[in-house]
Amino acid sequence: MALHNLTGQTIGQYELREMLGEGGFGTVYKAYQANLKRVVAFKVLKPPDAQQPASYTERFKREAEIAATLEHGNIVPIYDTGIYTLPGGIVINYVVMRLLTGGSLEDRLFAHSSGSDAAPLMLTEAADILKQLASSLDYAHKRGVIHRDIKANNVLFDEQGKPYLVDFEIAKQVNVASGMTG
Repeated sequence: MALHNLTGQTIGQYELREMLGEGGFGTVYKAYQANLKRVVAFKVLKPPDAQQPASYTERFKREAEIAATLEHGNIVPIYDTGIYTLPGGIVINYVVMRLLTGGSLEDRLFAHSSGSDAAPLMLTEAADILKQLASSLDYAHKRGVIHRDIKANNVLFDEQGKPYLVDFEIAKQVNVASGMTG
């Protein structure tokens, strides 16, 4: 079952204010977390379809827990995860994380060809970004976590231009017998 735009909905303590984007795994909203009075990114994962195994929710929960254990300066912090039943009985899985408003690496890489006002990515800046991302991947790999979806759209920047690796929702923890296959 497809989800409609959830802008304006309140899910638990989160008021979904604006749809920021849609991808292969879900939809991201700008949301307001009432109890902490802060703006966050609220990602609703696409609901399972008939081809997905019954273990979808359990896999989501396990993968969110894996992502939340990663404490690195270039990995977006996970604030919360949950499962919520919308009116009509639709069950959604969500992940709440820091809202990053500095655009994506893809935006920066193609700024010159898209007519954007963004400055082109300089070689020294690109090397610094790669160094920071390599550090985050090394950190995750040393903890047995493989990202599985490295691409320019999964590197987001904060307001100061610091890069963060995002979308660990499909991460895999190696050397752990879970009984679930990817």
